[in-house]
Amino acid sequence: MSGIVNFVHDALAIGKSREEIRVALLAAGWRQDEVKNALEEFAISDFGIPVPRRKTGLSARDAFQHLVAFLTLYISAIGMITILFQIVTLLLPDPVRQDG
Repeated sequence: MSGIVNFVHDALAIGKSREEIRVALLAAGWRQDEVKNALEEFAISDFGIPVPRRKTGLSARDAFQHLVAFLTLYISAIGMITILFQIVTLLLPDPVRQDG
């Protein structure tokens, strides 16, 4: 978590209102959109401690990691199929083919 999100978490945990947190962050020089995003990280609830919201978006890093994982899967599958074909070729040679 970033510094502003940690601050919001701690402030909510000790019972500060969202408006008090917003005013304090704006007074400290944070931009309005940063404050809004940090406050939206936590759900409004009466649970007693801050409840983080589930993030549903996919970041560029996540997309890249998925791409690399699938690429690795495809390369491994092609390699395994090639090895299996070579084993079959060794165990069952082609009777039509005369190699020496």
